[in-house]
Amino acid sequence: MLTIKDFNRITFLHHRGIVPPAPAKEGEKTVEPRYVCSANMKLIEYGYTMSYDLFMAFCNATHAAFLEAWSALYDLVMEDAKAISKTSPIWPNFPDDAMEADLVDLYVVNLLNYLTLGQWQPDFDPSKFCKALDREHLPAAKQIPACDADEIYRYVTQSITGNSPLSPDEQNTVIDLLTHGGEDFLNHLVDMMKDKHITCKENLALYASFIINRPDWRGQQCFLDFNSSTDVLRLAAAMSGQDVSLVKPPRFRSFKRSERRELLYLLEHVEKNEGFALRPEEFKRLGEKLHPGEYGKVFPENKAIFDKVRNGVHIETYNSKLQELLKKPVNVDVLTAHLMLRPGVFARYLDFALRNCSDEHQMEDVLFRFISVCKNVSPRVLVQLINHFRNRNNPVQLATGKANGAGSAALDREIEPISDVMCNRVARDIFNQLWQVLRAEDTEPKSIYIDPACHCNKLIFPDNPRQISSAMRATACGSRTQLPDGNVLRAFLYWKGNDGADLWDGIDLDLSVVFYGEKEANFVFYGEPKNERLGAIHSGDRRCSGPHGAVEYVDFDIKKCLQNGIRYAALVVNSYSGEKFSEMDAAFCGVMVRDGETGEQFEPATVKDRFALTTDAGQIIMVVIDLLNREVVTVDKSIAQVRVACRNVVTDYAPTVDICSYAMQLKSLSIKEMLGMRYAKFLKDNEWEQASVIVSDEPGKFRQTKEDVPAPRVVSPYDIPGIYDIVFGTESK
Repeated sequence: MLTIKDFNRITFLHHRGIVPPAPAKEGEKTVEPRYVCSANMKLIEYGYTMSYDLFMAFCNATHAAFLEAWSALYDLVMEDAKAISKTSPIWPNFPDDAMEADLVDLYVVNLLNYLTLGQWQPDFDPSKFCKALDREHLPAAKQIPACDADEIYRYVTQSITGNSPLSPDEQNTVIDLLTHGGEDFLNHLVDMMKDKHITCKENLALYASFIINRPDWRGQQCFLDFNSSTDVLRLAAAMSGQDVSLVKPPRFRSFKRSERRELLYLLEHVEKNEGFALRPEEFKRLGEKLHPGEYGKVFPENKAIFDKVRNGVHIETYNSKLQELLKKPVNVDVLTAHLMLRPGVFARYLDFALRNCSDEHQMEDVLFRFISVCKNVSPRVLVQLINHFRNRNNPVQLATGKANGAGSAALDREIEPISDVMCNRVARDIFNQLWQVLRAEDTEPKSIYIDPACHCNKLIFPDNPRQISSAMRATACGSRTQLPDGNVLRAFLYWKGNDGADLWDGIDLDLSVVFYGEKEANFVFYGEPKNERLGAIHSGDRRCSGPHGAVEYVDFDIKKCLQNGIRYAALVVNSYSGEKFSEMDAAFCGVMVRDGETGEQFEPATVKDRFALTTDAGQIIMVVIDLLNREVVTVDKSIAQVRVACRNVVTDYAPTVDICSYAMQLKSLSIKEMLGMRYAKFLKDNEWEQASVIVSDEPGKFRQTKEDVPAPRVVSPYDIPGIYDIVFGTESK
């Protein structure tokens, strides 16, 4: 059973808020306000502060309830700091002692630390350690709002009914809630899900796997959304604890007789040919577990189709005919007539059809045909299509693997050209159609207020949330956020291999920074730990994580970098020993903004961005910093070839810069553009109380004072399920 602490972990992660304790009952003594003030002062030290509503909720609780809630909140805020506090870099007085050492000393210290399995460290003066942080120029504290307990249910409902697959982190969270939330939680969720349709088939499989054996008819509502054999295959994979994306062939468990009958019943009443023809081997393995021959009289269609795949009989399908039409020479008119039968497939092959046209007139005809049916295409697919044509002719393109973020590679696409004029025309026409689709169900114009501090025009709308890493502020590749004041940046990396491991676990992650501009490239990593021209210094090369984990830092000076022709700094994490990030107990990285060299080595209040490393990758570029414009550009892409040991930023320099260039040149739809499609009017600063929805990362700024006016919904631009619900969902209508 999940506790309120577990729920608060979810609300803090996704909404940066917590569920406050229940108010004291009549006759019970409430906590003294001075204790709440003291707790809030402690939060401010770590870059947070209570919102007005949360502060008052704490003041209206009993002392015991306050202490319990405060303890849980403090643990959440201090989670990273507590992990890092148990370990230290090789140079304990970093950056002072490392900066003062010469290059020979730096190399010798790294070598000695390596030979002694991490036990030897240089001498240091304790009096110089942990100087008080100069807090004069710290960024504004981040408000922690009070969340309603129903926020958990809304989060799960929005996640499941959203138009996109869940990210690995979101998927784990939802599964944890469904598994351990208890019967009351599941009953409440089933009530909320009544009559809701789940359009994303991966999410459908996850949800259905938890309610398939429930006798309650309301729980069976989702089975109305099953319309293909692939849907049933995903469900069987989910029930077996396998990946529902089907990127890897699932290994099915043995099913109970009741489960076999349910799966065969679903399979009997959906379209089967396409799925069986596309994934014959997966269905063979599923048939071995379902025993369709035992139910041949009850489900005769199932028996017939399983016999075909087992015996290798060709299955005629829409897709098999399509593959014939794709062979050259291509008859574009016949191809598009076939594609119009399935608009979603047409969307995937629109580029192919256009580049095989004989002239511009035929291109316009193909575009006209697609526009006539694109209202039947998923809005999320239309977003992807707009982004594709906006960026089709960019100098650098990216190929990304499907398997949990692994395997990105920058490349030069060798495909037939489509003119910039035609690409812009296609993107514009699809944009107009999407605008009409999103506005079609509105009976009256809606208004929205966007907090200017969010810079939503520079935040890319995520067309595939599954590929976004868990972060303090989740943003899509190409998004730009502003750096706060401060001249010294400190990149940080923490990792922990396996619980119970001895001191030498052999897991070696490396934190590196690639500096580049128009003229030259520079590196700071274990091989080049110091660059005095750039004010850059590495804290030392930890070669194992140990029982408490390991930490590495890299400091660099913005002004010195710019003075020496460096425009960009890319933060790179590499698994030197070859392990995937997903195989570790914990791994995260990020960047702090420091003004000088004071304070603890890890100061939560100075953290600008923090990213969890959970992908099936062994090397990842998290962000590239535009030092001139003081902008952090999200990259969050790995380099292909997962298990290659002994890699570093020098060997991977070219693909690193190419992938960073890809992120910085993206012209994809922004969050503000998508919100503009959904809402007719953007309100001014003095009109926010009239808004249906407010987009802001500081909900405490917008407290409704008029009792007779319903409070607007406030959503953070980094709350991806919330943004999706506003743009595509039903609550915003």
